[in-house]
Amino acid sequence: SEAKPDDLFKSEMENIVPFIEALAALWEQFNTLDIFAARPELPSLENSLEMLRRGEQLCTDIPAPQSAPSQNLLVEILKLYEQFLPDRAGPVLTLRQEFEQDEDLCGRFVSDLLANDARAIVQFALQRQVPEDLISLLAVHAGRPWRAYCARNLPSELEFTTWLRGNCPVCGHRPSLAHIDSSEGHRTLWC
Repeated sequence: SEAKPDDLFKSEMENIVPFIEALAALWEQFNTLDIFAARPELPSLENSLEMLRRGEQLCTDIPAPQSAPSQNLLVEILKLYEQFLPDRAGPVLTLRQEFEQDEDLCGRFVSDLLANDARAIVQFALQRQVPEDLISLLAVHAGRPWRAYCARNLPSELEFTTWLRGNCPVCGHRPSLAHIDSSEGHRTLWC
């Protein structure tokens, strides 16, 4: 019998949900850790409003990450990939082993992704013959705890309803999706 689109969707969701839950649990662990080498200096409400008016992202000066949490996060994400992306086993294992052996490399990798330095991330992937889509996925997943920390610590009075650019007003990264609220017309970037 031929599979129906709804059946294929259900099957994919059954595979995706456990991965998302495991990744969310991993991110949650990092909410309590000291992940920065120095405390980020985030803009005041007045400066934030001016930066948004000029179309600038708010978290531009993210300090260097601690190397040990960077290493831990990268290795744990790659272990999840090994479990949930078996078709990528070769490059995932290679990356995990390299990251397990070099804490400083992990800190540099996270620093590059927090700086939105796509050239450095692509160069890193090319040198190791890692598929670009895999390294991009890792960069997005690994950057989340640092970017979330910055977002949580911005002034709570900030409103992002007038932000019209295609990148995140907090970290400057491209969002995965955008949602337009049908009742109010507000757009929310999901990055």
